[in-house]
Amino acid sequence: MDHLMVLTKKQLLASLSSSVLFVGFGNICRSPMAEAIFKNMLAKISLEDKWRVDSAGVGTWYIGRDPDPRAIKILQLWKFPIQRKARQVNDEDFHRFDHILAMDDDDLRHLERMAPPSSTAKRGLLGAYDPLGEVFIEDPFYTRGEKPFQTIMNQCLRCCEGFLVSSVLKGSETVSVS
Repeated sequence: MDHLMVLTKKQLLASLSSSVLFVGFGNICRSPMAEAIFKNMLAKISLEDKWRVDSAGVGTWYIGRDPDPRAIKILQLWKFPIQRKARQVNDEDFHRFDHILAMDDDDLRHLERMAPPSSTAKRGLLGAYDPLGEVFIEDPFYTRGEKPFQTIMNQCLRCCEGFLVSSVLKGSETVSVS
């Protein structure tokens, strides 16, 4: 994330007033991790008050619940605060957010079915911004232990950084995230 600090003030100003919703299956593993990571990145470059950032799930299974304890533990190890309850994507989200980024192709298909015809949000995969080309962020919920959550953390760090750099450098044909 060090190269984010060398972006020009003009490039940073170009990214003002944007918004992103990170979407996973139940909003208790990947999407709240991506939300916490992205908020931390914005805070490091003093843009946290210029962006609306949230996360949600495509299903109703975990509404009102805390994130998975393994996700919380990994985020705490990285000193990324997380205080949220799971929620489901709603019709308003398709108008309130400029970008809605799904964790995998199943989540994206659900989003496409849920989107109202008047949706203004750009929908896609967070993994599309991964410089290593790992497009799908696999759901670690049914795995054992914390190691899969650390893997997801690393992937979300890369993807969130790639998304932020891409958003800041709008119009740039190539974006280096090395």
